[in-house]
Amino acid sequence: MIWESNPWKNTLLKLAGQMAKRRTQQRWPEASLARVEQDVMLAFYSIRKLIDAAKVATATADMALDMREYPWAGKGVTRMNWHKTDELYQLDSPQTVSRRLRWVCNQIVHSYVFSLVFSDSGGLDGLTFTSDHERHKQLSFLGIAEFIQLLEHVGSDYPSDVRMTLNRETGDYDVDAITHRG
Repeated sequence: MIWESNPWKNTLLKLAGQMAKRRTQQRWPEASLARVEQDVMLAFYSIRKLIDAAKVATATADMALDMREYPWAGKGVTRMNWHKTDELYQLDSPQTVSRRLRWVCNQIVHSYVFSLVFSDSGGLDGLTFTSDHERHKQLSFLGIAEFIQLLEHVGSDYPSDVRMTLNRETGDYDVDAITHRG
């Protein structure tokens, strides 16, 4: 359980600034690629932990992210071919979808396919991913601009009003956290 959320959120805000610089980065040595993957994984894990600890507003926890998805092409996605997304997914048939934040967190944290997508100029454009459970359904794409906005949003979300109600079915409290933004 997270007691003090400030260090977690400050890390997300710092990462937002670093990701903004990655949009124009030209050289991508292995260490940079690995660092971005680590940062993305830890960011989504952190966001999920902040949600679970009710350290962000309920509206943030329930928010939906707009992204693109590419349908599965019908070929088995395995440990030997996961990186061949052009063969495994219908990249010419994108669909615009809206996915709940927790779903996206789980897809990244449990990703079976995870790749960085680069713009024509070489900068980071976004992320493609799908979990072990969803790999035979679709490949998701989240743009880097949307990722940066998410980091900034979660990193600056400090609920100012929290209401807790005992849920007799679960034996725990349901939490409704509200952030009053000015």
